[in-house]
Amino acid sequence: FGVEYVSDQDKYLLDYSLSLGFDVAERIGVYAEVYGQTRNGLIPENFFDCGISYLQTANLQVDFSIGSTLLENKTEWFAGVGISLRFMK
Repeated sequence: FGVEYVSDQDKYLLDYSLSLGFDVAERIGVYAEVYGQTRNGLIPENFFDCGISYLQTANLQVDFSIGSTLLENKTEWFAGVGISLRFMK
């Protein structure tokens, strides 16, 4: 959760997120998330996404996600692919 003040618009933004994830195998994880933003008490913009990750090596993970808006009058879908690297000291 977070609150941000946008001075040029004189508005407060409230960001929120709730996620749940777990491992389904030694190197595979899944997650689901609901998140969004609301401005000065107006109708919030809500989103849902879910994904799967694969730990290729101890320092390399790849993931795929898909999601959608959660608005009654508008549905937009999105997808993403990511790579995460861990750099050791």
